[in-house]
Amino acid sequence: TLLMKRARVKTFVLYAALFSVLIVLLLCDLYIGSYSILTSVGLQNFSNFFAAENGRFQTEIGSSFTNRSLFVSMADINKTATNIFFVETRCSTEKTLEGYLGNKGFVLTARQSCAVESTALTNPDREIYVFHSCPLDDDFLHYSPHFVVQLFRYPNVHVVRFNNSQVFNGSPVQRLFEKKLLENSSYPIEHSSDVIRLLLLWKFGGTYCDLDVVTLRSLEGLRSNWAGAESDGAIATGVMNFEPVGAAHYMLQRILQHINYYYDKDGWSSNGPLLVTPFIIRECNVLKVEEAADRCLINFTVYRRYVLYPIHYSQVRLLFDSILGPQAVKMVKTQSYSVHLWNKISRDLMVNVGSTQGYALLAEQFCPRVYQSCGTLF
Repeated sequence: TLLMKRARVKTFVLYAALFSVLIVLLLCDLYIGSYSILTSVGLQNFSNFFAAENGRFQTEIGSSFTNRSLFVSMADINKTATNIFFVETRCSTEKTLEGYLGNKGFVLTARQSCAVESTALTNPDREIYVFHSCPLDDDFLHYSPHFVVQLFRYPNVHVVRFNNSQVFNGSPVQRLFEKKLLENSSYPIEHSSDVIRLLLLWKFGGTYCDLDVVTLRSLEGLRSNWAGAESDGAIATGVMNFEPVGAAHYMLQRILQHINYYYDKDGWSSNGPLLVTPFIIRECNVLKVEEAADRCLINFTVYRRYVLYPIHYSQVRLLFDSILGPQAVKMVKTQSYSVHLWNKISRDLMVNVGSTQGYALLAEQFCPRVYQSCGTLF
């Protein structure tokens, strides 16, 4: 009898164990099935969301720009002092091109894009040409950051794909190109920019702007033929204007001829402000920069520092400060046409979107589309 009872207990335990295993397997099957369904739904929802966002982005590109061509050739540019030029020279030499051979999109950063937008926003009646040296597909917007796409909502912004032969041939600095002197420069990107900006102003006339400026108001308030003092002893070349004819134009030609034969490959600014300043002082027939601002004897104006360079490079950190920045912005908005951010010094300084840093406040007002499209950091 005892043995029979023990057998019944063992049988009961065995059946209970088997039943428990079946219950566990059933629950696992239900869980896995539910998880699969939920995962499938989740992935489908994510896929739908991604497709919708991508579709919205593609629709935005298509609807905004199908009515015009974004590209123009150099032959399409008129000779007029109202042109505005930006120049991107990362790929302007064979040495610097190597890193961008697979590139398809615009290489501008958010801050560089801000320079273009602020100028387009404040000068809607002027044509703006962005000279782009790196490879660029016809459908480059599909490969470019969203903040770049925003630039082409402005109908006066155009892209010019170029290489150095197009710019240098037939110019006063053709020898510089033929002997590949820029290829051997210690600063190929910077020196290419120094020379090409002068060349474009010589060829077409207009205003050149650096890609690290913020334009604050229409340039209509300035005369033709001008540059700005960045200090008591230097005239900067970050923002300047020349007519395509006249005395100032021929001064520009003489500057280019000097570069052609006396090009300095080792001086960082030797083909920029260090060269242009003494030329302008001599042509104006004065002894100092401050005198050129008062009485230049040719049709050329040297604006005082507050007009174009109100923040000296030694003070640029003010525009990255949340406490002092707002006061600096208030000051420059009152009296200046542009602000230079001195990228060589400030490029590693962080700007938080939505902060009260001076640069953030300027971007929010003067390049709002780029600023709102760049994420949490500007």
